[in-house]
Amino acid sequence: MALRRVAPFASGTLALQSKNKMQEKFPARNYKKNVLEDCFIDAKDYFLDAYVEVDYAHAVMLGEQGIITPEEQRLILTSLRALDFEAIRRSVYDGTFEDLFYYLQREMTALCGDEDTAGKLHTARSRNDIDVTIYRIYLRPKLLELVREANELRTNLLDLAAANHETLIPAYTHTQPAQPSTLAHYLLAMAEVLGTRHQAPRERVREYELLPARRVRDHDHRFSDRPPPRF
Repeated sequence: MALRRVAPFASGTLALQSKNKMQEKFPARNYKKNVLEDCFIDAKDYFLDAYVEVDYAHAVMLGEQGIITPEEQRLILTSLRALDFEAIRRSVYDGTFEDLFYYLQREMTALCGDEDTAGKLHTARSRNDIDVTIYRIYLRPKLLELVREANELRTNLLDLAAANHETLIPAYTHTQPAQPSTLAHYLLAMAEVLGTRHQAPRERVREYELLPARRVRDHDHRFSDRPPPRF
């Protein structure tokens, strides 16, 4: 059987395409469109307020600990207050920055008028500290809302059960009539399940009150005498 010979990049087209891919300026077009742009939009929509709250709190802490000077703290806090939230939310991702973190840093640098001072806002914290903290700030009120609504639903079920002690209904097992029961019995079962299942979000609320960025204290003695931070 004769083997068909394939010319290895005879035209040079594949080699040229590969070279162009490697030389493509960051971010690559597809990566920008399908990843970075969507992430930037989501970050603006869901986490902008929480992100700036974290910046305020961190700037205050840096000043309290003497890590930045009072003048540097004043300039950073003044610049944070001067951020135009509406303009930020209207901004379109153009690839000149990687994500919301770098976009806000660019804005802060312009407002501070001093790149070194603006950069000191990130002393003693990492991107991971920021990310986990803003996620908790965003999720905690959502969890509290879920807990309140679950409690309200459980209260309504208990009220309905109290009003239907004598209301007969057919109980079913695998879609087949099994035995007579009462509506109160059925509703109390639902209330019991709801009462046990909504303990998980209640636990998460307490967990989310702890500030994850506090783990930096394990690596810096200046934080060792501070109580556990809470939101």
